[in-house]
Parts: sequence; structure tokens; C-alpha cells
Amino acid sequence: MKKIGLVALFFVAFWTEALVAQDNSFREIDDRPWHYGFVLGFNVFNFSVTPTNIKQFQGAQVSSVTPGFTVGLILDKRLSKYFDLRTVPTLNLLDRVVTYQDSSLRVNKSVPATIDFKSSLIDIPVFVKYRAVWYGHSRPYVLLGGGMTYSLSHDGVDGDGNTQVALKPFDFYIAAGVGCDFYFKYFRLAPELKFTFGLNNLLNSTPPSGANPLYTNELSKMTSRAVVLSFNFE
Repeated sequence: MKKIGLVALFFVAFWTEALVAQDNSFREIDDRPWHYGFVLGFNVFNFSVTPTNIKQFQGAQVSSVTPGFTVGLILDKRLSKYFDLRTVPTLNLLDRVVTYQDSSLRVNKSVPATIDFKSSLIDIPVFVKYRAVWYGHSRPYVLLGGGMTYSLSHDGVDGDGNTQVALKPFDFYIAAGVGCDFYFKYFRLAPELKFTFGLNNLLNSTPPSGANPLYTNELSKMTSRAVVLSFNFE
């Protein structure tokens, strides 16, 4: 509870600073041709899993996702009063677990087999940002765009640490998001919520060397989905 209180106090202090500045000089921030900054946030990555069409296989599903951490840099080019072009390269730490329903893969009769996908993901996006009119010291916006990701660690391992499923490292995606810029004396802060939808089938159809091929053969397609809550400082 103390940590939550400190975070709330932190944002109240900044918000108070913004309200104290009653003139419109802070709006000059938006007139600059370039903006730079950094981003901190949290992510929830998931798989959309399509089981194989072969009837004897029983498929798999994503059983759990663990919130991860996002950190990156911001480069923003002003195009007009309402539009910006921006890129936000980030590093995302994430974890996804896939549970297999096939009884032949069970650890015992009551415990299904699981494969853990821990990843360090480099994300390079391009967005068009449309900003609405001013509302006091804030300005809501929407984002549309897409990007490419590269996974530094992308294979799935079982409970014994053995690699059982191989994924392709590259992915392309489309994304949409909403946020709101809050303006302070020397910078702007934007809470932002973004949704991404992967376009590539990440599953490598060739099982890793020494792996049980059932883990790969029970799946025909794995695509990535993500929700990212970030705080942009510019």
C-alpha cells in the first residue's frame, strides 16, 4: 500500500505543477519539429494458437501469461498541428505458457504438459499519431501503425529445461492505441494503451533436435497478440 501511495503522490505532484502554470507557454512544446524521450511500461503478450487438423492430436492452448516489462526510446517528428510520425524502439521482457491436452504428453494423469516461452523481444514500430484539440493541460490522441519484432530468445522449453518447440525470431504486426498527453513546464507525460496483432505464423514446423515431435505436430499456427500499457516522457 505504501508503494501505491507513493506512486499516486508522484503523479499528483506533477499534475499540481501543470495546473499552477496558467499561461499557455507550455503549448510551445508541440511546435517543436522533433521530440525525444523515453518510455517505461508493462506488457501482456499472448499466443493465438491454432491446433493441427490431424484428428488424433488434441491440440494445445495458452494457459497463462505473465505481465512483462517494456523500456525504450522515443523519436517523434511533427508533421502538422494534429499529426506526428513517430518510432518507439523498445525491449520487451515477457513469458507465455502453452498447455497441451494430449494425454500421452502428460507428466502424470492429473498434470498436463506445459511449454514455457520466455522471450526478450526487440520491437521497432512506426506510428502515425493524431492528436485532438486541447482540453486544459491535456491533449488526447490515437495511434495507428505497425512494426517488426525480433526475439533474442524464442524457443519453448519443458519443465526439465529441454527445448521442445522452435519459433521463428522475426514477426510483423499491426497496432492501434490511445493515450493522452499531459503538459508540464518542461516536458509532457502520456499514459498510453496499445494493442498489437501479429501477422506471421511463428511456429517452426521442424521440431528441434532431440525434441518430442508431438509438441510441434499438435500445432499448425501460432501468432502473437499483445497489450502494452506505457508511460511516455518527452
